[in-house]
Amino acid sequence: MKNILLISYYFEPCQAIGAKRWSEFFTLFNQDEEYTITVLTANWKGIKVQDPSVHYIGDEIEFKPFKSINKQFTFLDTIKHPSIYFKSIDKMMLKDSWLIHAKEWVDAHKSEQFDIIIASFTPINAIRLGTYAKNIYKCKYFVDMRDMMSLQGQKVKIPLLHYIDNCVDKYWLKSADGIFTVGPTICEKASTFYKKPVHLIYNAFMGNQYIPHVQRNEFNKTKKIVFSYLGTMGNKRNPRQLIEWIERFFTNHKEYKAEINFASQDNPHDFIQDLEINSIEIHWLGYLKKQEISQLKLDTDIFLLLEDTHENGKENVTGKVFEYLLEQKPVIAFCHPDSDIKNILSNSGVGKIMSSYEECENFLLTIFENKFEIDHQRILQFSRENQFEFLKKLL
Repeated sequence: MKNILLISYYFEPCQAIGAKRWSEFFTLFNQDEEYTITVLTANWKGIKVQDPSVHYIGDEIEFKPFKSINKQFTFLDTIKHPSIYFKSIDKMMLKDSWLIHAKEWVDAHKSEQFDIIIASFTPINAIRLGTYAKNIYKCKYFVDMRDMMSLQGQKVKIPLLHYIDNCVDKYWLKSADGIFTVGPTICEKASTFYKKPVHLIYNAFMGNQYIPHVQRNEFNKTKKIVFSYLGTMGNKRNPRQLIEWIERFFTNHKEYKAEINFASQDNPHDFIQDLEINSIEIHWLGYLKKQEISQLKLDTDIFLLLEDTHENGKENVTGKVFEYLLEQKPVIAFCHPDSDIKNILSNSGVGKIMSSYEECENFLLTIFENKFEIDHQRILQFSRENQFEFLKKLL
C-alpha cells in the first residue's frame, strides 16, 4: 500500500476550478485499496469533507471569484499587478499564515511514513510546503502544474525580469522528482525547461458511474436554441466575434430563435455595446451559485467556450471544457485554432473551434437538422476515473 500526502491549497468546499481536480482525485484514492491519502488544504468556509484524513489548516476563509482584467495591459497595470510579468513570487508569500501552520502540522507528524508527496500549484506556498515535507519524509515528490509559472504564454516578458523569473521558478521545483500537467503544450514546455519527467493528466469530469445518456431535443420542431457561457471574460476571452456570428446566423435564418446566457461576473455588454443586436436575446446573469449553475446547464442546448485567440494562449485548457463534456451537449469554442482545446473537442466529438462565420453556420445547421450526435464512449476517455488510472500508473 502506498501512503500519499497531498498538498492542495484549493480543495472542497472551495469553488475554485483548481479545487475540483484534487477533491475528486482524493475521492478516487479513498476508494482504492492500494492507497491511503492525507490532505493538507486551506480552511475554506462551507460544508467540509467529513474525513479525518483531510486537514483544513489556518483561519477560515471564504472563496472569492478571481478578478479578470478586461483591457489591454497598461504601464499602470504592470505596477498594480506585477504577476503580469513576474510569476514565481506571489503576494501570499508575504502575508500567508497558512504555510506556517502547515509546516507546524508536518513537524508534528514527522513520525508518519509517506511514500509520495503531491503539491498542487497554485499558490507557490504549496510548492514550498511540498519541498519542506520532502526533506522531512525523504520520499518521492511530484508537483502538479495546472498552470505554468515563469513560462506562462500570456505573461509579459521583460528580458531581465523574465530571466530572474525563470531562475526562481526552477529553484522552487528543483526538489521535484516529476511534474504533472493538464495539456500537451504545457507538457512539452515544462519538459524542456525543468529537465524533469513531465506527465499529462488532463483535468476531467467525474462521471463513469453517473454520466447520463442525454435525450436530444428535436430542434427542427422547437426552432429555438439556448446558448450559455459560464466563466470569466476579458481581453483574452472576448465574446464579441462569436456573438457577431451567432447574431448573423439568426438574422439570415429567421425561422430559428436564440438566447445567450452569460453566467459571469463580467458584463458581456461591455464587449458589444456598439453592435446592433436584433435577432438574439442576450442575458447577463452575473455570478451564479452552484445550484443555479446546475439549473442553467439543464436549460442549455449549446455551450460556448472562450479562450485566448493568440498564439501564446494555445496552452490554456480551461476546466470548463470538461464541465461541458459531462453535460453531453454541443460546444462551440472561440480560441486559437491550434489550441490544446481543439484535440479535446475533436476526440470527444462534442464540438469544435470556430474560425469563421461559415464554420459557425454549418455547425448550427447540423444541430437544427438533428444531424449532430454525441458518442458516449468518446466522452468517457476524459472522465476523472480514466485519468485516475493514468495517474496511478505514473505513481
